[in-house]
Amino acid sequence: MDYEQLEEKITEKTKAIIPIDIAGQMCDYEKIFDIAERKKSIFSTNNEVHRKLNRIAVIDDGAHSFGAKKNGLPSGRFADFTTFSFHAVKNLTTAEGGAVTWTKDYSKYGIDIAKIFEVGILHGQSKDALCKMQKGNWEYDIQELGYKFNMTDINAAIGIDQLDKYDENLKRRKEIVEYYEAHLNPEFLTTLKHFDNEKESSCHLYITWIKGASEEKRNEIITQLAEEGIATNVHYKPLPMFTAYKNYGFDIKDFPNALAHYENELTLPLYPQLTNEEVEYIVKHVNQAVSEVLV
Repeated sequence: MDYEQLEEKITEKTKAIIPIDIAGQMCDYEKIFDIAERKKSIFSTNNEVHRKLNRIAVIDDGAHSFGAKKNGLPSGRFADFTTFSFHAVKNLTTAEGGAVTWTKDYSKYGIDIAKIFEVGILHGQSKDALCKMQKGNWEYDIQELGYKFNMTDINAAIGIDQLDKYDENLKRRKEIVEYYEAHLNPEFLTTLKHFDNEKESSCHLYITWIKGASEEKRNEIITQLAEEGIATNVHYKPLPMFTAYKNYGFDIKDFPNALAHYENELTLPLYPQLTNEEVEYIVKHVNQAVSEVLV
């Protein structure tokens, strides 16, 4: 995130900043909150919850950062609200689903945040199925036009089991990242740093950028690695490059940072089940493919 541009883009219409934690690395929330405070004078809202913040809300897309830390504090403890994804490819999964956390105690204002979410994710109903099944308790209200986003008990049970394994899985992810960082050729590859004195990544993705590579060269490397049985990916193709967004008038020329990040990006395999031999194989062929295509 470009924090200088972020501040420049804020207007009196801005109600929230939604930073995206990428690959397991959290954004700089101290800088973001400083910006939100500096823009306090132009903030206004009609929302009861928002009024208690009395500034632009900071809502963290923490889909990648479950388990990440800064100065010992975990992701979910920084933004006003943090959303986590438990999709099948995430570090912790419930097959589908997610969670929301928040840092402010709204109960002292008589606001039940959990209830607001419960109503919104179950068609706007005031009671869930279990509550309606209690004796003489069938009556309910639809308080808003909600959605069906509620997690099933089966999904939740998967998540509880995953929690027991999470520390072990995270440790293995870190081992793989450390091997990549030690053995990938820095002459050709720039990598997203997962660790420093303050931050500890959740190691969700291993993102690299191939120095001097065009989009075509990057794709050639992906094909060559696939022929060696190595499935790589790109995170992410910018939304303005997709048909649906082009149809709304978006032009990738207006998003130079996103395009520059995308054109030579290559994501390597990263999951706990990778063996040491497989990781060594990946590094060997990535270094070889990049060297052959670029030189």
